[in-house]
Amino acid sequence: YVDDIIGMEMSNIQFDSKSYPEQKDFSAESRKVLVSGHQLIYKSIPLSDPALSYVIIIKDVTETSLIKKQGLMKDVALRELRHRMNNSLHMFADTMRHQEKYVEDNTAKDVLSSTAGRLEALASTLEEIIHVSCETVSMKFALERLRLNIIQNALEKAKNIEVRVEGDDIEVSAGTASSVALVVYEL
Repeated sequence: YVDDIIGMEMSNIQFDSKSYPEQKDFSAESRKVLVSGHQLIYKSIPLSDPALSYVIIIKDVTETSLIKKQGLMKDVALRELRHRMNNSLHMFADTMRHQEKYVEDNTAKDVLSSTAGRLEALASTLEEIIHVSCETVSMKFALERLRLNIIQNALEKAKNIEVRVEGDDIEVSAGTASSVALVVYEL
């Protein structure tokens, strides 16, 4: 609008095909419309003043909608990246297990088997962290899953090693939990 809309007649401020009621008994539901590239939410509220029937509240949510859309696109890209990383870890582990068949040296076979087990442990842990929640994850849960996967897949022959997870639990983002799990895994 070129002119100031404050005080303008309601009939001049109509964003969609729904017409404004003449009576005061209407619902004050919000409506979302697109006007000249702007996303607006507006609501009509009845007034008890006899001179005024109702008031309209208009809020421009264009920037908020854009930020929300960008956040959703970022989430999809992050999920795809994690999925590809998980597939790559499993592929590397499978390649090492395949190479074990062609190696005659027992030490080399053990190294390939151990490395494949570590990769599978890491992949399994990251997959479990991602599937628990896209938003927050219990750090203790993530480290406990990593501990179990390492014991099952990477420490088959080292039975005298004990791994414990101790400390207070905190909630962190899935990305932070994945990063911490990678660091702990390397240690």
